Amino acid sequence: MVSFHELERWSGAPLDSAASEASGLAKRYKDVGDQILDINNADLSGEFVEAEMRRRRALADDASDVSAAYQKAQTDFEQLAQAVSKLVIQAKKVSSIIHAAGGVLTSDGKVRNIDPNCQINLDELMTSGASLLNEETDPGRRLQRFVNVCLQKGKDLLNAAGDLYDSLAHIKKMAVGPKPEIFGWGVKKPNSKWGVEEVNDWWTAMSVEDQKKIIKEHPDWIGNLDGIPTMARHKANVLRLEAERDAVNRRVEELERELKEKQREERKAAKEVRDNSPWNRQGPRHELSESDPLSPDRRSKELRALLQRRAELNALSLKFPCPKSPAELDALLDKSSADYSLMAFDSPKDGHLRAAVGIGDVDHAKHLQVHTPGMNSSVYGSIVQSDGRWGGGIRDMNTVLDASREELRASGRPGEKVAGVYNLNYDAPSMGESLNPDRSVLGSKQADIGARKLAGLCDGLQATHAGDPHMVVTGHSYGSTVAGKALRQTTAPDDFIAYGSPGFEAVTNSELNMVPGHTSIGGAEDDKVAWSGWHQSFGPSTPEPHNNLNYEHFSTDKATDADGVHYSGSKGHSEYMNNAENGQMRTSVKNIASVVAGNGIYFPER
Repeated sequence: MVSFHELERWSGAPLDSAASEASGLAKRYKDVGDQILDINNADLSGEFVEAEMRRRRALADDASDVSAAYQKAQTDFEQLAQAVSKLVIQAKKVSSIIHAAGGVLTSDGKVRNIDPNCQINLDELMTSGASLLNEETDPGRRLQRFVNVCLQKGKDLLNAAGDLYDSLAHIKKMAVGPKPEIFGWGVKKPNSKWGVEEVNDWWTAMSVEDQKKIIKEHPDWIGNLDGIPTMARHKANVLRLEAERDAVNRRVEELERELKEKQREERKAAKEVRDNSPWNRQGPRHELSESDPLSPDRRSKELRALLQRRAELNALSLKFPCPKSPAELDALLDKSSADYSLMAFDSPKDGHLRAAVGIGDVDHAKHLQVHTPGMNSSVYGSIVQSDGRWGGGIRDMNTVLDASREELRASGRPGEKVAGVYNLNYDAPSMGESLNPDRSVLGSKQADIGARKLAGLCDGLQATHAGDPHMVVTGHSYGSTVAGKALRQTTAPDDFIAYGSPGFEAVTNSELNMVPGHTSIGGAEDDKVAWSGWHQSFGPSTPEPHNNLNYEHFSTDKATDADGVHYSGSKGHSEYMNNAENGQMRTSVKNIASVVAGNGIYFPER
């Protein structure tokens, strides 16, 4: 266990040196990959050409993967160095304040002998959340709370550093090259036991012609497979979407025929009874229960559900139309980019339609926001509307991404691109399902399922990205619960932002695989969900996110910046990612966009 006095002697310099070394290794492996692809193959001929090119593509991709991994290590070392330097300053200052107040700070971090009447101001030590600390009126206990936060951040930094050095051993294994099994797999269904890196090795080793063949003939293999590049998934899912529409239409027609036939038989039977029995004018009585597969009620219920699903699929198809001719199919297969990409798609018989939509150049943007919405979010409304317009969730995300681009321009970095993924590839609960334990917003089942998918998505994005992206995971409402649980299962993201959060069963940065200073929390004052702690562990030592000093806190109130620009505040549970009705940017949008752009919180919660 680290002592407080040890914190005061820490230095970020060794971590800065490690970052520089990682940067050099990243450049070296990138150059190796480029050189492999530039090797002249003019003297090769016959089948040997493709075999050799497959080997070169695999080796070049591995070199690129190693380069990206070292870029990620560089970023992580830089984050650690900055966090250590900041923590050392805080530790030294609070130690000085304690001694100036006549107190004693023991080696195990206990604050003693503080005059209860002395005036203590720790606001300058807090980058955010000072009001939470100032709720404690006793100066000794207030100092103790701050010391405890410093000690916890020290533990988090040690954990993060240990994990980072462990990851360097994995990078060295990546440099060995792909397994022979993967290298020669070819046009076959990928092994379900492969991880995202192996999936990516398999895909990049293939020729463009083989990749097109899989997209065209076996889109189900890759549409939802993490480790496959975004555009390949998009093309496969466009074809899968059309196939699902066809399947639903066939089932609708089948049910309509069955119901018509059943009605015809009932009318015929009723007529026979009336013709032969003057005492019974009501026709035959059917005692089939709704659960019976022959029950007209059951078939009617299934038909209603299918008609709703068809409407949803039709709306989604307006944004992602399927090719109608061989020429259009070829155009889709040759497409190299799209403003919006269908990155995941699932139409389960039992559950809501699910999808994930990429916005912008997901595999090449420097900054990448991966957002998971919460309760009452649906493909039909949040992603698309019945008239073919984008839904509210996509519009809100575009608001944040546009604000992030403005942040980059204002910071003198207009060349850095921003992209996003709107992740509704889980069964988001609705308020009407609150009494269903499997789907209730008060339960964690759907969050657990969604978290596994989100963690895989993040790892996949890291594997397919050209270089290391600045990946920011964001979550609203129940979506923050999904995101927080996902972060326990992946180290790909660099920042986490939760707003309107009912909790995510974590109280430290280490639990989220985050470096201190990179977990940001926001909640409007009148957002009851944000202060509910529904999905937080119970007990005095496990505060809900909005009262947790281990995290950073951003303002959602109206504000004015140094240039006199005014920002609107957020009210209730659903105004964090949209602008005000008068077009004015909200403070919450400014803060989220600033973090996505790599600038940190703009308006901290004081």
